[in-house]
Amino acid sequence: MIESPLKNGEGKSIICVVTNLDPRFCHQIKAARQAAGLGQTEVATKVGCKQSAYSMFERGGVTKLNDEVIGKLSKLFGV
Repeated sequence: MIESPLKNGEGKSIICVVTNLDPRFCHQIKAARQAAGLGQTEVATKVGCKQSAYSMFERGGVTKLNDEVIGKLSKLFGV
């Protein structure tokens, strides 16, 4: 599932959660962030998400990051 800022017909947000990320990808992003000397808060700000959501992503667990943010992370670190 993917979190999305979609609205249903009643104007309510529809929230889903990404659960099928490969933990190796998450760890590659973490290693690249550390190698670049960046903090989680700085990266989260650059890609437009909350630090807490980014932290969950790095741990390889369930994350609330959407495809767009994950794509930005991949582009930012070349992974």
